[in-house]
Amino acid sequence: MASRFVKKLLRPFTRTKPFEYPSVDPAIVEAWRAVKEDGLTYLSHPKIAALVRLVQESESAGREGVLIEAGCALGGSSIVLAHTKPTNQTLQVYDVFGMIPAPGDKDGADVHQRYETISNGQAHGINDQPYYGYEADLLAKV
Repeated sequence: MASRFVKKLLRPFTRTKPFEYPSVDPAIVEAWRAVKEDGLTYLSHPKIAALVRLVQESESAGREGVLIEAGCALGGSSIVLAHTKPTNQTLQVYDVFGMIPAPGDKDGADVHQRYETISNGQAHGINDQPYYGYEADLLAKV
């Protein structure tokens, strides 16, 4: 059963489609709350919950291996993953920690349009903060 905090966060998302709550311990809930309050993730609550659930299901199934996050942006989901994963499991986080690379010929028009907005300096971050790709030393910040 999910905590009341998680249910409250997800309430607006559960009205339009069913959502399965992950079993979340207090440390994960606190990390989740802090990440959302501090504007450290672009992920919606259901997407964060899905990550938590996948890590928990992997652990329950006895799967071994390394968790990898490729493209961590501000590091919010990495923080939640670090609180969710078993203590003996490795989490590796990768990012360019700066301006994203230009899209290629196989990328869709939406990707090209978003890249143009970002490269022209017109992108906005979470809660009216500067877009993370404009940070001078994003690696140090993350």
